Amino acid sequence: MKMHQLKSSNILSVGYDYKAAFLVVQFKRKEGSVTYTYAGMPRRVYEGLLDAESPGKFFNEHVRGAPFTKQED
Repeated sequence: MKMHQLKSSNILSVGYDYKAAFLVVQFKRKEGSVTYTYAGMPRRVYEGLLDAESPGKFFNEHVRGAPFTKQED
């Protein structure tokens, strides 16, 4: 899956699995990063993150609170 870097103070990059409808969000940390995978996310949410003036605000409004799995990087 291709990850796309975002201009954001908290989000490093995002990717999307079109077949499985998984949104992958890699967050910045003080040291390294952490990756969250959100199942069942519509493609429009991924595209919205890519196009958002503020990816963090878009994430908070459209993704935060959804079930996820976490992977320490």
